[in-house]
Amino acid sequence: MSIKHDVIVVGGGAVGAALALALAQRDFSVALIDAQPLEQRSNPQTDNRVFALAAGTQAVLTQLGVWSLVAANAHVIEHIHVSNKGSYGVARLHAQDFDIAALGYMLSAVDLQRGLNEAVLKTSVDFYCPAQVLAISHDDNEVRVEIERDSQRETLLGEFLVGADGARSFVREQLGIGVSTHRFDQQAIVALVDLEQAHEQVAYERFTPDGAIALLPYGDKQSVLIWSLPDAQASNLSALTDSQFLAHLQQTFGYRLGRLSGLQKRISYPLVQTRAASVQSGRVLLLGNAAQSLHPIAAQGFNLALRHVALLMNFLEQAKEQDTLWTGNDFLNGYVETQAKDSDHTIFFTNTLVRFFSDEGIARFNTIRSGLIAAFDLCPPAKRYLLKGMLKGVGLGDRGA
Repeated sequence: MSIKHDVIVVGGGAVGAALALALAQRDFSVALIDAQPLEQRSNPQTDNRVFALAAGTQAVLTQLGVWSLVAANAHVIEHIHVSNKGSYGVARLHAQDFDIAALGYMLSAVDLQRGLNEAVLKTSVDFYCPAQVLAISHDDNEVRVEIERDSQRETLLGEFLVGADGARSFVREQLGIGVSTHRFDQQAIVALVDLEQAHEQVAYERFTPDGAIALLPYGDKQSVLIWSLPDAQASNLSALTDSQFLAHLQQTFGYRLGRLSGLQKRISYPLVQTRAASVQSGRVLLLGNAAQSLHPIAAQGFNLALRHVALLMNFLEQAKEQDTLWTGNDFLNGYVETQAKDSDHTIFFTNTLVRFFSDEGIARFNTIRSGLIAAFDLCPPAKRYLLKGMLKGVGLGDRGA
């Protein structure tokens, strides 16, 4: 027996759950497939990630009815302080200067997933969690997905399928879509840092000759550390004890946050940018890390993915209203073209920051970099351009956005 849905979503993480929720709220029939039970997607024992959410992302989560479920656990960023170690260059951004409530929000992946799970479980979505995708095929009329659940094989049919199943996407592999990979020869060291004094909602970005240190507000007297370093230096630091590491961080970052008093949940991972050769094959689309993953310097990965969720919904609704949804994939072509432009811009924006602030050759010109940071602080148009890149969003219902 085959079960037919409008859209099949593979991947129950934050991106897949957000898409399934948005689809169900707009009366699409949805199947959500994931290898894990949905509740295991919000496990603090296995998921230490923290997202920096742009204002546009917060707006979409509000429209989905999720923000009210997670807001109590979110930590606001009202100010950004940018500095260059060993020099005078400092730049500051303040939310009130741009008449906005916040420059961003910090939210743990676990809290975000729990909020999404709570919302999506109240909808008409059909859950196949846990289930294993065995094969995917598609033609001009439909998509066919073979799954295994409770040791039984089932077949799901859909008008469209969306692969939101992560950087090692099985959907992408089944479609035979290639991936370009760029290794930055860097690692990110991530940890939760305890502070002796309150951060006062300030996010710090400090550039050094070796890499970038971000300390982002989290809790009353805690900050999330994201420290990007060349592989060799990162490996050396990862080998230190927590107390040794904290002392080195204090020496490198300085005392703008007072004394750093503790360290928790320290991990490291290599920094790699990936991008699928295409995000579409017939009636199948890729979203999130299945489509692309970015360097964390501008914290754009999840924000980009959620923009594309909203963008896809806008194209789907427009095609539905025009009664052209299932008669062809012209709307998919429009989505793919718009999505590609957004991805191109965001990747360029991110990689420009990486080259300027982290590239060894440019880092040698420390005085020039310091002068540019200082000039940026005195240039409101430059600040607005940077904020446009950081806060960019697409709202549900923004046609052709």
